Parts: sequence; C-alpha cells; structure tokens
Amino acid sequence: MYLTPGNNIATLENILCWLSQHLPQETIILGDMNLDWNTYCSSLSTTHINLYGFSQTITSPTRINKSNKKANTLDWILTNNHTHYYDSGTLPDDISDHSLTHLYH
Repeated sequence: MYLTPGNNIATLENILCWLSQHLPQETIILGDMNLDWNTYCSSLSTTHINLYGFSQTITSPTRINKSNKKANTLDWILTNNHTHYYDSGTLPDDISDHSLTHLYH
C-alpha cells in the first residue's frame, strides 16, 4: 500500500477499517504510509491512529533524511494475527532512500 505524502490520518484509518472488515482473519499489510510511526503511533505519541486490530511489526527507522539525519519509520508492516510469532526488521538499501523491510515466521 502507498499513501501519498500529506495524506491525512483519517485516510489511513478508513482504509484499515475497510480492510479489517473485508479481508481474511490473517492479513498482512505493508507499504510506504508516509506517516512516521514514531510520531503518530508510539506509546509516547499524543496523536493516535486507530489500527483496527492491526499491529505494527517494524520498530526501527526505514528512512533517514540525508540532509538533517532525521530518522523516520515511514514503511510499515501491519498484521492482525497476533498468535504467530513474526520476526521483522529493516535492511540497508543503496538504491532507495528507504530501507528494505522484511517479515517472516
């Protein structure tokens, strides 16, 4: 999934709401949300996004701004199956300004 920069939180919440109602019990959603997880969804955040039962598996930054060195987690992997153990993370990528993300169990 890709959300264009400047897309608002309500857009993401509407998509997640629809997906949670129409997709199978075990669903994995991944993509460039262009919303920094640490800004909007961490336990320290004052603005929260309703994830409709999905959990974020990526915990490390996926993009580091080369000019100001600010790290963001813009690429998310969400799952609604909490019974499987998933291992996820990021790998450096010299081709893109985003890190590669991975998920397996």
